[in-house]
Amino acid sequence: SGIYEVSRDSRGTFEEWKGNRPVYYQRNNDGFHPGKFSYCENEKAWVFTIDGLTNEFSDECNWLLHSPKTKAFSLGDAPTTGWSIWNENNNASVPTDLLFQSFC
Repeated sequence: SGIYEVSRDSRGTFEEWKGNRPVYYQRNNDGFHPGKFSYCENEKAWVFTIDGLTNEFSDECNWLLHSPKTKAFSLGDAPTTGWSIWNENNNASVPTDLLFQSFC
């Protein structure tokens, strides 16, 4: 769990992009951003990754969690159901229910 936000420059423009969409980093006070949501062109889905963690199943996006296929431009527009999480016990993804809340 956590709060994820897009980094913006002084003009309010998104600072980092992946798959022509903004990257959302986990917000915390120490400046370290372990988790992030970004769009994976290869999967055609939003994915959650943690730097340094990998799985044997996924492609170059190295996802731990992914949305169903979508063309949603922002994480807030991505589907809130149909996500899958990586299960290392059986080397596959399994469906999961998530709770997303958007705040402006």
